Amino acid sequence: MPMQIQIRVLDGQDIRLVPLEASMKAAIRWAVDCDPDTWQIMSSRACGDGFEDFWHQTLSEHQTGARIAYAIVRKSDDKVVGTSSYLNLRLANRGVEIGA
Repeated sequence: MPMQIQIRVLDGQDIRLVPLEASMKAAIRWAVDCDPDTWQIMSSRACGDGFEDFWHQTLSEHQTGARIAYAIVRKSDDKVVGTSSYLNLRLANRGVEIGA
């Protein structure tokens, strides 16, 4: 039986993962623009001038179901501190990558 993933808030002890919405753009931009050196080793750049491409691809893939993207929200102050995604979904094989 193929894997089914529910898109919902994932609530942990210190953070919650909130499904990505277009209204989160400014908060996501702030969260990922904190360490340009880290982005140098990534396949895509979300900081600085790379943000618009990162945002467009992430939001587009999330809206079409090719990715399940989340904002990472710190519970102590409700601040967005990063992103994470289920990507390269292989539901028939019960496979998924986690990252971004």
